[in-house]
Amino acid sequence: MDSLHALDEPSLEDAGTFFFAVTILSLAVLGTTLCVAITPIMLLKSLNAKKEPRYAGSKEEISGQQSKGNYENPQVLELKMEIEETRKQVDLLLQKASNNNNQQEETAYASEES
Repeated sequence: MDSLHALDEPSLEDAGTFFFAVTILSLAVLGTTLCVAITPIMLLKSLNAKKEPRYAGSKEEISGQQSKGNYENPQVLELKMEIEETRKQVDLLLQKASNNNNQQEETAYASEES
């Protein structure tokens, strides 16, 4: 009879074990739910991000540039233009320096002859 009476009264250890088990199961369910809910959302966002171009410009400009195969970021195009202008200026300066050097050599050669 005493053994049956002991089963009716919950002990503190049983309550702690039950609370621990419920807590672990709740955390497991919560984690699984978050993973199951967030993963498809993130996948859909990444797929949509790949479809839409991230460059500035109207949709007509973008579609026109894409059809021409000339689709680049306007800032990149602007930088390429600046680089090209700088190269032209450098070429002109090098040409002037070369001409000055040639003139100095000619005057030095002419002064040696005389």
